[in-house]
Amino acid sequence: SDVCSYDLIAPTMLRVPATLMDELLRIAGESIILGGQLQERLRKANEQTHLVHEQNVLYQQLVFELEQIVDVQGLAKKPDTSSNGVFDSLELEQYNELHTVTHRLVEAATDSKELTHNIEDELNTLETLLVDQGRLHKENQNIVMQTRMVPVQNIVPRLQRSIRQTSRTTSKKVTLNVIGSDTLMDSDVLDELIDPLMHILRNAVDHGIENENLRKRKVKDLKGKIYLFFFRDGDHRVVRCIDDGAGLDFNAIRNTVITKNFIPKED
Repeated sequence: SDVCSYDLIAPTMLRVPATLMDELLRIAGESIILGGQLQERLRKANEQTHLVHEQNVLYQQLVFELEQIVDVQGLAKKPDTSSNGVFDSLELEQYNELHTVTHRLVEAATDSKELTHNIEDELNTLETLLVDQGRLHKENQNIVMQTRMVPVQNIVPRLQRSIRQTSRTTSKKVTLNVIGSDTLMDSDVLDELIDPLMHILRNAVDHGIENENLRKRKVKDLKGKIYLFFFRDGDHRVVRCIDDGAGLDFNAIRNTVITKNFIPKED
């Protein structure tokens, strides 16, 4: 029987203008800000609903007290069966109307309380939806930002080439070791870092790494080493450069600044 082999299918790659990605990032950022404003409005609405709930409690208490007063007065106005007094029909009608209105107030207070609870439930549901929406907005922003992220490895060849050129110019043997080259950085930020990094590396070779004779006297490897670290620290990207050279020659620095009259020469 024939044996079929399957190759892993690489993900489809798209070329998208950087301006379009910037626009997507802008929209995602504005959506997050708008979500925050909506949550603040929701918080204030919850506060107002709480005040309405307190008013409903007071309203129900007053209606209850009114109902008690009406019932007491109604009992007081009933005709005395031991006498020949007749219960005034007008008073009876007024009592019935007042009693009816009181019961309607009780029903209205109950309906208001239930309506307030319904509003509170809706606001709680809306708050949950806004939280979920905010989470999705942040995920969307992170995904869009990832489209602009590239590995540091993209600029490593240029840095290595700068080290080789400086090594030839200074007649020194130097190796560059890049740690964390898989760290992702914004492509624009990484491009802006190239020139400063090349300047730092040239200084490390020219002023930090000793010549072979001096390294030999110090019982060091004749080939100098420079380490360039890239790593994440929370939401930040950190770049650190270390070399195994002699470090700063403070006496030479001091003599230079004295010569240039930056500081006075001590007697």
